[in-house]
Amino acid sequence: MHEEQSNAPVKVVRNNRQEADSPNPEEKEKLKQFYLAQSRRLCPTVSVNRSESQRLAALHHKIKHFIKALTNLDRPWENGMPEMQKACLHFLALQNSPRAECQKIFEEWTKWSDFLIAASCYRGFVSQILQDYHRQLHDLEKLLGGKPTELVENTSDR
Repeated sequence: MHEEQSNAPVKVVRNNRQEADSPNPEEKEKLKQFYLAQSRRLCPTVSVNRSESQRLAALHHKIKHFIKALTNLDRPWENGMPEMQKACLHFLALQNSPRAECQKIFEEWTKWSDFLIAASCYRGFVSQILQDYHRQLHDLEKLLGGKPTELVENTSDR
């Protein structure tokens, strides 16, 4: 499978991504329409009666929240696991710990371990999505002529 290649002049290569100098007006309009459609899907409470820039700013705001959430998932999940295991094992090894409490801790520890293993398997996927959302944020800022103002962000879908 081959990626689609653009013949636009390359200005910068950042994070394995090429940026064109500036898209022609037709490409910029297509990009704007793509993001307006995405805004309708991701920000359904933002009225279509708002200006295009307000709808794009709402999408910008939403994507910033996606980035913030995904950044929390883009981490080495195995960090801290040995310390948690030692703490749980220490508590479980105490002679005076009630059996019911030990069983609950063991079950919760097992659930947390399962989550950490599953989350670590998807780290590359999360990183890839994050990279795409950063690109979208950059595209929107180029379309809007910079970062949206707080006033426009306050009208966005939360």
